[in-house]
Amino acid sequence: DENVTRMEVAKDVVKQFITGNEELAGRPDDLLGLITFARYADTVSPMTENHQALVSIVEDLNVNDRPNEDGTAYGDAVALGAARLAALSNYERTENINSKVLILLTDGENNSGQNLPLQAAALAKEWGVKVYTISIKEAPMDQSVRTSEDKRVKTLADTSASDRVLKKMAEMTGGVFRSAFDYDSLRKVYKEIDSLEKAELKATTFREKDDAFRLFLITALSLFFLQILLTATIFRTTS
Repeated sequence: DENVTRMEVAKDVVKQFITGNEELAGRPDDLLGLITFARYADTVSPMTENHQALVSIVEDLNVNDRPNEDGTAYGDAVALGAARLAALSNYERTENINSKVLILLTDGENNSGQNLPLQAAALAKEWGVKVYTISIKEAPMDQSVRTSEDKRVKTLADTSASDRVLKKMAEMTGGVFRSAFDYDSLRKVYKEIDSLEKAELKATTFREKDDAFRLFLITALSLFFLQILLTATIFRTTS
């Protein structure tokens, strides 16, 4: 029930996604990173397990209004994020990484950068990175159309060209595309992603076995050598 900027809404929901709350489980076992983009894409946090530090970085994010940053380059952001996820093969815990996921959150149309969105999605697919795309936009307005029977029927506004690109990016990589219009709808989208990206943990139990025959073998060998020693010394007999 408050009027806040899209940036503040996005930051709050992303923080909940990272740390968890009554609706979101959080991602305590994940390596997480953060890339921002305007005209240029920037890595503001590399992959990290220090989620509290990442939350602090999210809290400090602001809209970049410098003239030389005017633009939206989410194609470059996806390419950069996918490359960083692909580089996880050098990470010491690579064997524990079950999936590589990139969440793209944008309220604009790609109009800057060197990588077109579908080119970036193709790279992500090649590197085994799943891309979830979220479009933040104004709530859709119902459009009334008149039928041949002179009746008015309300239909939702057509999906924008930008949203069709975002949907294609998600489909190419095995992710999903969703639209968000306010705080509740954005949180619902992140909740869906949170439920989709759950890895099954398999517990392996190791049981240490100590073969019992070893004790008897050592005892028998000890008695055998003792017999030889006594026979050659104290109980030595002469013919």
